[in-house]
Amino acid sequence: MKKQKESYTTEEFASLLYERYRTDAERFFYPYKRTGVSAETLPCILFLGNHSSGKSTLINFLLGGLAVQDTGVAPTDDGFTVLVYGDVPREVVGDSALALLPPEYARLKTFGTTFLQHLRVKVTKCDILKQCILIDSPGMIDVRDREIIRDYNFFGAIHSLAELSDLIVMMFDPDKPGTTGESIEVLTGPLSGMTFKLRLLMNKCDLFANMYDYARAYGALCWNLAHALPIKDLPKIYNCCVPCGNSKAEPDIDIKDFQQSLQDIVGQISHASERRKDNVLAAANNDFSALGMQMRMGLRLRKFLSNNFLSKLGLYLLLLLLLAGSGFILFNTYGVSVRDLSSTMKIVIFSLQCLATVGITVVIARLLYPAFRAYVNYSEHQILEKLDEHFDQEYADELLTLSRDDLRQCWETLKPNFRHVLTSHWRQLPRFAKRKIEALAQDVAELNDSARTPTRLC
Repeated sequence: MKKQKESYTTEEFASLLYERYRTDAERFFYPYKRTGVSAETLPCILFLGNHSSGKSTLINFLLGGLAVQDTGVAPTDDGFTVLVYGDVPREVVGDSALALLPPEYARLKTFGTTFLQHLRVKVTKCDILKQCILIDSPGMIDVRDREIIRDYNFFGAIHSLAELSDLIVMMFDPDKPGTTGESIEVLTGPLSGMTFKLRLLMNKCDLFANMYDYARAYGALCWNLAHALPIKDLPKIYNCCVPCGNSKAEPDIDIKDFQQSLQDIVGQISHASERRKDNVLAAANNDFSALGMQMRMGLRLRKFLSNNFLSKLGLYLLLLLLLAGSGFILFNTYGVSVRDLSSTMKIVIFSLQCLATVGITVVIARLLYPAFRAYVNYSEHQILEKLDEHFDQEYADELLTLSRDDLRQCWETLKPNFRHVLTSHWRQLPRFAKRKIEALAQDVAELNDSARTPTRLC
């Protein structure tokens, strides 16, 4: 009977593939980076920046001027606030807040109860929230001992939220143009590899006394970002000024261009839904490419390590067999003479010799076992030190035809987790999965085709 076919969007197909290969990912100990895709989830915009850089002010501006988020010069919030649409305004904190968010955000629970106490969901009736989800973050500051201030994994939470986000707006202000320790560490750590959806914004440009002051602040920001971002060319920096209650009625410099930059940012936020498809596709490609690589390399290395263990075990058992045979021969040669004994006594003596041989062999086996394990561990360590050689051999055909920098970059990202899996769980890896690997490659190809034109899939 023919299977019924159904049309899928890119988000729906990606969601289907995440579920289809979830068991295989668990069997090969591969942790999904995105954990899954909710086909109906709205695009997400994450706001980051130094304290007092204007994140909350910009969010209130996007909400039509409503004072939803507290604003001020001093830090006003030490947690993350997620703003979603709802007819009845309310505010929820902790596990209950997480329950109001789409399933994709369930991964935030891994950061523990302390983090959830710093997670707040605000339900607000505002038109822009029908189109996207806004996330306000704590202001980043300079502290000598960050652990005293942050009692949860701040950078891990930012990394997870950034992966879920479709647009990241990072804000600076003239007083702290990219110089705070946490902001630099966020750029070099959690946001590494996400510059394609990062938008840098220098706010409060209406406060400059003249263009000379503006040029100094802008130059300082560029200087600091050049040392923080490991790329040759800096991304575009949007210079703007967000209207707020305490803004100057007549700024000292012309702010027309700054206002236009603000409108450009607002326009990108308004069209974030168009970016969600691209981000979902990119995340799915990264996840499934890494999963396919972990499956291929897992099969290869499991077979290699298994053969290595069996060969060492064979040598160990052969040595014990030789020792047992030698012991039996010695017992038979130099043991009790059985020439003048009856048949019954000969059987008894022979049995005692066998028991003595077995007992001595068992004792020797226990004494030699630590040396055997050390030898096996050493040989496995030598194999793990040559993971790059195994990668080159496994992907020899692909690397021969093209440079395939994408494969090498994926391998370098995957290698630390893969090494840990081999060290701790290689015996638990499946023995056979070639058909799954082929099916995954075909599904990923169809996923990319679905991004170009709608496709019909089984």
